Amino acid sequence: SGGGDGPEANLCALHEVATKALWRPESTRILVWFGDAHGHDPRDDITETAATSALLDNSIVVQALDLNSLDYSGQATRITEATGGTLYADVNVDNIVEEINTAIVDVFQTYTKVKLVSNPPLGIGVVTTPDKYSGEYSRESEENFSFE
Repeated sequence: SGGGDGPEANLCALHEVATKALWRPESTRILVWFGDAHGHDPRDDITETAATSALLDNSIVVQALDLNSLDYSGQATRITEATGGTLYADVNVDNIVEEINTAIVDVFQTYTKVKLVSNPPLGIGVVTTPDKYSGEYSRESEENFSFE
């Protein structure tokens, strides 16, 4: 932070994570993007549109922390809005750890889908009732799952 050297290779990095990172199937995919400058568009043939499409294709929520000019051209706003994430403006680098934690926790405060499957590894006995649940979860009501 604070290099003062203008646009960065943000879009390439976002595209790289979206297309090459390994994720557990059906996991909640959160990418916390922070920086002090917006990205070159294009850079190495990666455009904002290509990066955003790759993020969407892989169900990745982008939480962006703007330390100075990350959203200078509106890139961070467009990408976070497209992926269902949030742009955190005017982030103080001295609080970066707390801000990253907040960005991650905020994603889980708004989820509506849950999946619960009882499939313990050998040697561990876990029984769930019901044995599996997948579907919409309303935050308006309490759901109880029993573990034995």
